[in-house]
Amino acid sequence: MAAHYLNLVALLTVFCCVNFMGVAIYAVYADCDPMATGEITKPDQIVPYYVDDKLSFIYGIPGLFMASLYAGGLSSYSSQINAVSAVMWEDFFKNSNWVAKMSEKKKPLVNVGVSVITGIAGIVAGIVASQLGGVFQVGQTILGTIHAPLLGLFILGMCCPYANKIGGTTGFSVSLLFNLWVTIGTMIYGKATPALEYFDDGCENPTTDFNSTFTTTSIWTTSTDDGKDPGE
Repeated sequence: MAAHYLNLVALLTVFCCVNFMGVAIYAVYADCDPMATGEITKPDQIVPYYVDDKLSFIYGIPGLFMASLYAGGLSSYSSQINAVSAVMWEDFFKNSNWVAKMSEKKKPLVNVGVSVITGIAGIVAGIVASQLGGVFQVGQTILGTIHAPLLGLFILGMCCPYANKIGGTTGFSVSLLFNLWVTIGTMIYGKATPALEYFDDGCENPTTDFNSTFTTTSIWTTSTDDGKDPGE
């Protein structure tokens, strides 16, 4: 129980820090949005861009920040792979007949195989998610698709003592298939939510005036390099 409360406090702290970071970045780029100037192409790139734009004067900070992102992502992902392997072993493979016939030296290979399959599936899912748009939005959609049937399964177990394994498995499978149908259909055929307008009024060199400013400067330089009076 104590671990759950500690996890709750840690999650609330992380969520508060992330929300405050979003508010701070919005305040910085409210009048000069990097999406409007073309500096970034996806909203997911705003935090690395902010670190590189505002903290690059501190030597090593941008690289340290990116390294921490990769390290945190790899650490979390490796822990999830091990957790999935352990759950699959305890709930599905440990007491199965075909595993019972295996020797003790071969049984660990089952966990290794599950880990490899889970890792490959996660990499493929990450590549697909990066092509569908914002990684955060796609991730939340996938989590919602999976967590909703799980919530229904837990409610079934708490409120219906007479429910059995067949009923729970059937209900979870039908709910998951229905959610996948809705989610995939929305991704393929759904209309994109219109984004709010991006502003670059506060930029020193707005994108709309950059080309004309560059052209004017080039013409002025060419006309003065001949040693003639610009008025001639």
